[in-house]
Amino acid sequence: MWPTAQQGNGLPIQQIHTFLVRPGKGGREKLEVNGTDVPLSGSMFNLLAGIYDRSDEECNIHINFRPSADGKQQNDCRDLLTGYLSGRTLDTAKLLAERLRDTTDGRSGLGLLLLLAGMEGRVGVRLFRPPLRSSAPR
Repeated sequence: MWPTAQQGNGLPIQQIHTFLVRPGKGGREKLEVNGTDVPLSGSMFNLLAGIYDRSDEECNIHINFRPSADGKQQNDCRDLLTGYLSGRTLDTAKLLAERLRDTTDGRSGLGLLLLLAGMEGRVGVRLFRPPLRSSAPR
């Protein structure tokens, strides 16, 4: 279990943002994306921190952003991610959720985007999707 930022030991989670993201690609109506700032204590924090702690083993999928043809390290999605990491606000998190909405088609259904940021370079962005049988209608 991760300590909270206030405890000041270990690698504490400093920020958690969550969003329910519906698909918006392929002519679908682009519904407003709403998210929330999760308090760093309580049952919701404990649940999300536990999911994050297990995610390195259960969801071991790494993403690499390749340089462009001219050798520059530029990628629009990477720019949104680094923008979030430098500010860690609900507004910068929402930009990532909107990007996910705009690039997700109906095959994936409803997604739960969790953005968890910690100290000392341990930063995680986790995307979880419920089973298809509980997804939103297509």
